[in-house]
Amino acid sequence: MEQNLTMERTPALAPRGLRIMIQGLVRVHFEQREDCVLDPDLLPRMKIEEKRPLSRAIIREVYRKLACYNTDDLIVSLYGMVILKVFHLDLAETLILQLTEMWLHHKKENQICGGQLELIKGFYSLLESEHPNLYEKVKKFQALKMYFIIPKKKLLLRSHEALSLRGYIFHRHFASVPPIHHLPPPPPPEFNEDGTPKKYRNSKRVYNHKYNWEHWTLRPAGVFHTVLVGEFGRQHKAFVAWLLQYPAHVAAIPSIIIVFVLAFLIQTLPLVGVKPKRYTIEWIQAQKERELAENTNPISRYLDRRRSVSIKCIMGH
Repeated sequence: MEQNLTMERTPALAPRGLRIMIQGLVRVHFEQREDCVLDPDLLPRMKIEEKRPLSRAIIREVYRKLACYNTDDLIVSLYGMVILKVFHLDLAETLILQLTEMWLHHKKENQICGGQLELIKGFYSLLESEHPNLYEKVKKFQALKMYFIIPKKKLLLRSHEALSLRGYIFHRHFASVPPIHHLPPPPPPEFNEDGTPKKYRNSKRVYNHKYNWEHWTLRPAGVFHTVLVGEFGRQHKAFVAWLLQYPAHVAAIPSIIIVFVLAFLIQTLPLVGVKPKRYTIEWIQAQKERELAENTNPISRYLDRRRSVSIKCIMGH
């Protein structure tokens, strides 16, 4: 029985399959619900008893297939592993050290392009902020500062790019939003066999006005696929198309101000020209006369009693 247990291993996945699985786990926030009961057919029995067993299996598979990875798939997988909080586990230090040696070798052999280099620099800056202890162990490589670490002065000059990269990394992606910020271009125009533009039946009414903008978004289709959906200005009425051509955070500020002004006017305009019944000059004068006639003022009542008592005393003597 012990021999059979030692022969069990984690089911093997190709690097591309690992990357897709990590992306799917990020989108469903798997790190918050990993304490569930796993199927013994998915992982060996001895590994299910560990804390966070699936995360440990992922980091083992990434380390095992590190040399087989495509650079793009590896970068995406590493960013996903940061969000899944995998680098707190035991094998993370060995993985990062081995990974750094491999990237330095690829850089010396000119096997890393400019875009990949920027993403690698962003990964190490993220590693410095999220896992400083692990980053200090990586800094022992002398060539790391030359290739993969952005100087602080250069970071200040490129603050806009750094902020956008930070927003890309730390944004929490829900299952209804694809983790993509740079959308692909819209689909090219389609033509019939005779060369005429291909036309599709519109599902919405088309209005004839000057606002002819286009907004393209990627929407999820299943777990690992997306669909490019376009929204056009002439599908809306003129006022709505004029309003939707601006970003939501830009249009929200004047919209909120207009709503408050309209609410104030609706509340106060019906009261314009209506004469109040109390606290006018005439009402104050009439109130004084009523107080004198009814003697409702306590001070005057006291003085009247004193006056009447003094008069009785005088009349008695």
